[in-house]
Amino acid sequence: MYVYLIAALVVVGLVAGAGWKGYDLGQDDARAEFAAERDRARERSEANRKADQDKARKSAQNLQTALARQKALNRDLGTALEAHIRALPAPPDGCPAPTLTPGLLDAWNAANHAGAGAAGGSLPTGSRAAAGTDRPDDTGDGQEPR
Repeated sequence: MYVYLIAALVVVGLVAGAGWKGYDLGQDDARAEFAAERDRARERSEANRKADQDKARKSAQNLQTALARQKALNRDLGTALEAHIRALPAPPDGCPAPTLTPGLLDAWNAANHAGAGAAGGSLPTGSRAAAGTDRPDDTGDGQEPR
């Protein structure tokens, strides 16, 4: 009888040991799986960070290019304005200030629209020259307009 009891205890011990070993192996597998997922998440995060840095770098380069282009347009406009101002004769005493010439308007359009198809001699809406208020005396009587 004691033999059966001892045999039963041995069998229970073997089954319990095997079950514990299986449980322990399962934990190792879970740890390995979580570590692998953590590594994949870290790689994705690193790739996203690099993509954001590249996007920011390209945006900065585009802004620098646009700034250089605008500086060139401003330089061209300044050169055209100076040439037209020098070419204008001095008005005689008592004459109103000279108006914008078609050449000056074309230069302004070329510098500001960069060949975007602006009509020659046109001004943007809302400008003082388009409204005719660029001269201090529109009536010729020497009085400021009201």
